[in-house]
Amino acid sequence: MKLRLQAEERAYQALVSDVTRLEKQELERVPVSGTMREVGFGVHVITVMATCFLAGLALGRRISDDRGVQCAVGAVGMLGALLVETALFFIKDHKSELRAERKKLCKRD
Repeated sequence: MKLRLQAEERAYQALVSDVTRLEKQELERVPVSGTMREVGFGVHVITVMATCFLAGLALGRRISDDRGVQCAVGAVGMLGALLVETALFFIKDHKSELRAERKKLCKRD
C-alpha cells in the first residue's frame, strides 16, 4: 500500500513537473519593470515631500519671521505629504492584492 502511494506520488510529480518548475521560476524572478516602478515611486515620494516642505516654509515666512516657526511649518507640510502618500500606497497595495486573489479564483474555476 505504502509503495503504491509512493509510486503514484512520483508519477504525479513527473506529470506536473513542467508546471511547478515554471511557477517556481516566476516566483524567483524579479522583473526589472517592478524594480523601476518601485524606484520611481520612491523618487516621487521624496519629490512630493520636498515640495510640501518648501510650500510650508513659504507659508511659515508669511506667518512669522522666526526661522524655527518657518521650519516647523515646513516640517508639518512634509509630514502631511508623507502621511498622504503612505495612505495612498496602502490603498493601492490592497487593491492589487484583491485583484491577485480574484485572478487566482478565476484560474481555479
